[in-house]
Amino acid sequence: VTGSDDHTAIIWDALTGDTIRTLRGHKGKINSVAFSYDDKYIVTGSSDSTSIIWEVATGDTIRSWKAADAINYVAFASDDCNVILGSFWNNVYILNDWEVDKTVKMQEYVLENRIREFNHDHSSVIDNKGNVYDVGTGKKLYRIHCQNEDKVYFATDKDEYYIVSDKRVQKVRLMSFNEWMKICHKTLNRESNNSKILK
Repeated sequence: VTGSDDHTAIIWDALTGDTIRTLRGHKGKINSVAFSYDDKYIVTGSSDSTSIIWEVATGDTIRSWKAADAINYVAFASDDCNVILGSFWNNVYILNDWEVDKTVKMQEYVLENRIREFNHDHSSVIDNKGNVYDVGTGKKLYRIHCQNEDKVYFATDKDEYYIVSDKRVQKVRLMSFNEWMKICHKTLNRESNNSKILK
């Protein structure tokens, strides 16, 4: 599935490249799309500040929500029971029990800075100053200190390897999550604040 500036999302046949279905309903460009883990649903997030859950088989709208600002990140949690939304600024929304026959419960919290990236299973989120938060609670777990923080970019893959890149000096640092946490614990033993330093 792809999202487009023309306000639509398209479901494609991966083998033939043919269009299976076009999803229409947003009034702004679509910034993010994601399949549910059982491949039965798609969630989209748009610059019109809305998020929509669609049924893949029919293209029908199952649920829609209006946020305070543009939705730049969408994902289903691994159990498909929750939908995670990240806004253009620093709001994180978790939609619980989103199925059509249930009453949706929504958690919302605000990060200290703009959202940069979620990890592969959407259990944590990093803001653009290197603060890492627990997605379920919004609690700040620790902070990554790097030089030239405005030039730092973060990403994660399925093995939870974090990539820290300073574009100005063209450096890339790779570190596994377990290795990172060992450094974090050592730092926490020496200091009272929740931080760790990459050298």
